Amino acid sequence: MPDRARSALALAMVGAALLTGCAATPVRGIEPPLAAPAPSRIESRYALETARTLYRGRAVEQNRVFVDSPAGPFGICVRAPGAKGYEHMLLVLQRRIVDDYIPQAADDVLVLRGLQDTAPCRRLQTGWVSGR
Repeated sequence: MPDRARSALALAMVGAALLTGCAATPVRGIEPPLAAPAPSRIESRYALETARTLYRGRAVEQNRVFVDSPAGPFGICVRAPGAKGYEHMLLVLQRRIVDDYIPQAADDVLVLRGLQDTAPCRRLQTGWVSGR
């Protein structure tokens, strides 16, 4: 095929793709990836210990997946029973925790308790596990 014909064919294919859109079609038998990764055992333990401290020893629950928030992609939702239902808190890790020991200087988790900040946590209906 001459170069001009190849170029014309390539332009026609690009034009057709632009006009019809490039939407991906789902393939049967292939599951989409999980919406969010799960915290590691160390991160879960850290979140539960932090929640127990901030909730002053009350029974706590945490969710099994990270929540993406404006403060960062590694948010862990925790909650404790309160007077009017659950009190939610979002602990946002600045990075994944890989060491068993976290020095105080490296403990830079954001603790968010406001209604707007904890909205992603209050929307979670499943995935809560007891912190016992």
